[in-house]
Amino acid sequence: MRIVLSSNFDITGMLGRDAVELQEGASVRSLFEMLRQRCQLNLIDPQSGEINSSDFRVLLNGKEHPFWPRGLATPLRDADEVRVLVMPLAGG
Repeated sequence: MRIVLSSNFDITGMLGRDAVELQEGASVRSLFEMLRQRCQLNLIDPQSGEINSSDFRVLLNGKEHPFWPRGLATPLRDADEVRVLVMPLAGG
């Protein structure tokens, strides 16, 4: 299945691609694991096992991760859109 992937930064290893191919039945967690392996993008906090929300905001079909029905175990469907946003650092 094809998952549309977008971000507000260049994801290393994606080379301008806007979609990734995953096996049927893949979950959000399996997408994030693929991004970790292929692109060295660590979206999951190793201590909590959840999205590193202090650094990233992730949307699945326009909904933020706290509203996904099964969290990271939420199954993906063909043509789902995942948007990964880096949270800017506050400064002054």
